[in-house]
Amino acid sequence: MRYVFGFFLALATTVPATAQTTIAGSWHGVLNFPQQTLHFVLHVSGTNDNLSATADSPDQGANGMPVDSITLSGQTLHFTMTKLDVNFTGTVSDGTISGTFIQRGVSVPLTLSKGDAGSGGSSSGNNSMGGVTGTWSGVLNFPQQTLHFVLHVSGTNDNLSATADSPDQGANGMPVDSITLSGQTLHFTMTKLDVNFTGTISGGTISGTFIQHGVSVSLTLSKP
Repeated sequence: MRYVFGFFLALATTVPATAQTTIAGSWHGVLNFPQQTLHFVLHVSGTNDNLSATADSPDQGANGMPVDSITLSGQTLHFTMTKLDVNFTGTVSDGTISGTFIQRGVSVPLTLSKGDAGSGGSSSGNNSMGGVTGTWSGVLNFPQQTLHFVLHVSGTNDNLSATADSPDQGANGMPVDSITLSGQTLHFTMTKLDVNFTGTISGGTISGTFIQHGVSVSLTLSKP
């Protein structure tokens, strides 16, 4: 299906907002391996029965690593990263996911908390990095309808990547082709949907203009 914000949405499926809030978002924790300690960030999108994800290892400068499978069964979350020989199984409880992270036969405990990692690797400006990475949401008030919009941002300020969701259309993990931060100005494009956005970061929000097929609407994004 070709998803187009603001247009041609008669076939879109509405997804209740509550289904998006339990797991979707950015989760961070620390892996205490015998030889080193690494921060780990998991970016989850989708509904509880149709999840997708990417992962970052900020200390290694690795962002947007593919998570090949991720499932939620009751309160148990499981994901795998095939190329890295990684699998994780944990229990969701009271805003955390606590479990065991296994890579190449080495098991370490991992507790993930929702939000942005407070520290990362050697990249400059960790405080500013924390200001843009993570999950942002807002509302697009098109002339014909209103749509929720979710932007998942990962990486460092000079090397960002992102995906986007349109929960009201059942569209998750849509590609963001380019995303850049210049000072306090964030810009991203979604080529296939003819979308571009430019906004200013201020006081925990990103306020700007979302343009699709020449139609401009204001969009203010904030973190949940």
